[in-house]
Amino acid sequence: MIENGLKFQKTHSISTISIYLRKHGILLHISDEDVDLIDSIYLSSKYPLGSVLPDFDPTENICKLCISIAKNVQSDIHYYLKPKS
Repeated sequence: MIENGLKFQKTHSISTISIYLRKHGILLHISDEDVDLIDSIYLSSKYPLGSVLPDFDPTENICKLCISIAKNVQSDIHYYLKPKS
């Protein structure tokens, strides 16, 4: 956001950030379903109501999926942060 001159959004919602970036032409390779998954894990771990886990026990496959999602987003971020020649 800052790199592209956008107002910084103070939120813990990945969905809110994703929608804001999309509206400003910053496209990340993350589906709405992946955003929902990350939000379901991140928000509940940030503000636990008795447990840091969401309403389910993440399996090894879910954990690997989340790591893959994070790597894809990281790659997108690196693309947008490359110096413009």
